[in-house]
Amino acid sequence: MPSPFELKLTDVGEGIVEAEVTDLFVAIGSLIEEDQPLLEIMTEKVTLEIPSPISGKVSQIFVNTGDIVPVGGMLMSITDPDYKAKHVTHREGVRSNLETSDSTNKPANEISENESMNEQQIIAKGPSNPPLAAPATRRRAKELGVRLEEVKGSGPAGRISITDVEDYFSNHSAKSSSSDSDQDAGEITEIRLSGLRRKIAAQVHNAKVKIPHFSYSEECDVTKLELMRSKANMNRSEAQPKLTLLPFFMRALALLYLKYPMINSRYNDEKEILYSFNRIHIGIATNTSAGLLVPVVRNVQSLDIWECAREMNEITDATKANEARPDQMKGSSITISSLGALGGITSTPIINHPEVAIISPNKVRECPVVIAGEVAIRKMMNVSASFDHRIIDGYEAAKFIRDLNKLLEDPKTLLEET
Repeated sequence: MPSPFELKLTDVGEGIVEAEVTDLFVAIGSLIEEDQPLLEIMTEKVTLEIPSPISGKVSQIFVNTGDIVPVGGMLMSITDPDYKAKHVTHREGVRSNLETSDSTNKPANEISENESMNEQQIIAKGPSNPPLAAPATRRRAKELGVRLEEVKGSGPAGRISITDVEDYFSNHSAKSSSSDSDQDAGEITEIRLSGLRRKIAAQVHNAKVKIPHFSYSEECDVTKLELMRSKANMNRSEAQPKLTLLPFFMRALALLYLKYPMINSRYNDEKEILYSFNRIHIGIATNTSAGLLVPVVRNVQSLDIWECAREMNEITDATKANEARPDQMKGSSITISSLGALGGITSTPIINHPEVAIISPNKVRECPVVIAGEVAIRKMMNVSASFDHRIIDGYEAAKFIRDLNKLLEDPKTLLEET
């Protein structure tokens, strides 16, 4: 009888060194067909289904939901009576789910941070050897102030995972807390962050720790803009999408990015290099059932107001349905984050690292405003923004918001075709 086929986590590209198992679709003993999805994994950038490269029967499962698996780690073994060392891998199946735009469509200055772990590093941890952990795990330990030497690894050869670090931190934090917590233990439900929620938490924490934020808000009279938007929606064709405020912000940013190239940038902390984009790719913060995600509308400088609305609607709808492609979730040069009608009077948004700026429209409200000595009721909005103070000075940020508001307050140019 031939040996079972060993299904391992292969290199899915993008510099990924590990992935989290978010769902298992089969059990030991399941009869499966070639190309049938077996499990779902999540990397730092995308969620993927791993298909079976052969037909057969699942004989062993080496992972559970929530496990962090390194590239090369065992996932399952499959018994196939007809399998005769076909030298197949699931790389092709993964690649088919990772379809991205042709490399010629990528901006020349798009950043890719590759971190890999050499297989020769997989050695037993001894007294003279440093703790075995991937770069992402070491970063997380540093963020939490955890010494890796004190953490017991649960992986092969004592490899320490991010979960091991966070468990160590949680356990030791609990021990140092007051004794009152024991009295309330029956009233508290512990909820472990996992999957996308954990990655969102890590991303936000990383941005807040690394980036010295400063926030700025300025009042904007959007009376003309709201009137123009209302008329445009009334006269639009069936093929044209309904206009919200966000496409106007997108168009305004597209008209300003060449004047303020530092704001349309990404900053590499480790290399201390600023990458200023020659085109503008706007991330749209999108609330989904799984958490906050940021799909990207690319080359906004080439889009008119209707195209901005259409592209934004399509990509946010795909993101909410978990159907966005990996290439649609990366490469933004600046982000817009809006709570829409739920928005407050002002906000202090967290920058989408490694970008250096984020814009946050707030709620439109009717306010009394003095104009030429007369009181008038106007539709007003505070435009809030956060900037990376290492890159953007306060004076530059104030000028940028002032010019952004000028375009929004006199919005005729925003409706013009590109």
